[in-house]
Amino acid sequence: MKDFYRQLLAVLAAHYEAREAQAIAFLVCEEAFGWSKTDVYADKVSQLSTAEQERAAFMLRRLSAGEPVQYVLGATYFDGRPFYVSPAVLIPRPETEELVHWAAEAARGQHFLDVGTGSGCIAISLKLRRPEATVCAWDISPEAIDVARKNAECLGADVQFEVQDLFTAPPKPATVVVSNPPYICEKERVEMATHVVHFEPAQALFVPDDDPLRYYKALAQLGAEEVFVEINAALRQATADAFRAAGYQQIVCRKDEFGKDRFIYAC
Repeated sequence: MKDFYRQLLAVLAAHYEAREAQAIAFLVCEEAFGWSKTDVYADKVSQLSTAEQERAAFMLRRLSAGEPVQYVLGATYFDGRPFYVSPAVLIPRPETEELVHWAAEAARGQHFLDVGTGSGCIAISLKLRRPEATVCAWDISPEAIDVARKNAECLGADVQFEVQDLFTAPPKPATVVVSNPPYICEKERVEMATHVVHFEPAQALFVPDDDPLRYYKALAQLGAEEVFVEINAALRQATADAFRAAGYQQIVCRKDEFGKDRFIYAC
């Protein structure tokens, strides 16, 4: 057991800082093999079974290539619930939980549309927090919609999923739009971690340098009474201006728990 843990740390150290590598190593031990920190420190399992050895070797190969641990495990937690994830979808981030909480608590409308749903984490969490609301979710990727539907079924959330392109979709009656759209400029790619750039879907992350607000402009044209979005902090003012230009009268910007400009509400 300890040997596997040490191998994990060595592999992860090439891609993460020491504290994060240790946290991921313990996560793998617990989620994949059911070993607690105490089990690892006490070396309670001196010999892995053949099946465990094969699984351990498979996971080490994937992690050594820089693949995110969430894809290796096939799951992550969002808003306190387990979500299935695959390379077809963006890995849900803790910051996006704050967007869900804000929308669930502050939205006056009862008809939600999640644009770019990916794993379905936003739409499903909204439905579970606002069971009286109707929730629809779009994604351009059929593979992502398959993942989202699987999560909704497993978590018992009644969400309508549709394969739709935001830029060509027909009008959709929704009073509240919630979205974490692509907002990272292509020029920022070089500054990002390998496990993000090489493994997560580019179409869920990046926007052209010459039109970084294209998704926000399209979201503003949907005509929803309220819009909650996650944003690129460097483009906070420009994003707010885009919603004002579309006719929204009230714009509220909010920072995340780390003090970074992260969200905008428009109505």
